[in-house]
Amino acid sequence: DVILDDKGFIKELLLENNQKISGDFFIDATGFAKMLSSKLQTKWHSYRKHLPVNSAMPFIVNYKEDESPKPYTTAHAHSAGWMWEIPLQNRKGCGYVYDDNFITQEQAVDEVEKYIGKSITPIKHIKFDAGRSDVFWKNNVLVLGLSSAFVEPLEATSIHSTIVQLIIFSKEFLFKEFADTNSQSSKDIYNKKIAELYDNIRDFISLHYQGGREDSEFWQWIKN
Repeated sequence: DVILDDKGFIKELLLENNQKISGDFFIDATGFAKMLSSKLQTKWHSYRKHLPVNSAMPFIVNYKEDESPKPYTTAHAHSAGWMWEIPLQNRKGCGYVYDDNFITQEQAVDEVEKYIGKSITPIKHIKFDAGRSDVFWKNNVLVLGLSSAFVEPLEATSIHSTIVQLIIFSKEFLFKEFADTNSQSSKDIYNKKIAELYDNIRDFISLHYQGGREDSEFWQWIKN
């Protein structure tokens, strides 16, 4: 749990073994759980209007006996989204990212199996809402990585954007003294920069859908 002071700043973290950890500044890198920032009542800014896919189904494909790994990844458009294919040394890491308003899990599996010509066993089914936090630095908490935003995996921008967040914070806003670091003006500038970073990524990914494809209900909806 999180213990706040009377100003809404995090004072301590309470662990499962009842140990308390106090600190001046905290980084929330707890992924989709947002275990720290959720206590500060941050809000989620959805990209649904621009990036409608909301489900992912990762799976593994083994190489054929005479097949060699390709030196590049691919993204294949499908009826309700797209499929990634990442060649590793001993197998392919694959997945179907789709909009479940247009296809069920069972239909997604069937479509992939017909496309690759073999049966698959999904590792799991993931639901997500592409978007970002309304603020990335609130009080004495900086949100990072999946706690701060998630843009669908097309172009694999998550690691890049996490590194950029850290570089900007550490080089421009991190000072020796807590009071100098935690100024409201710094928070305002940082939040504006990171919001622009993710909104630009959103627009870049959205461009991938603007090819005019209309051979399924999903692509017709995207086009119109």
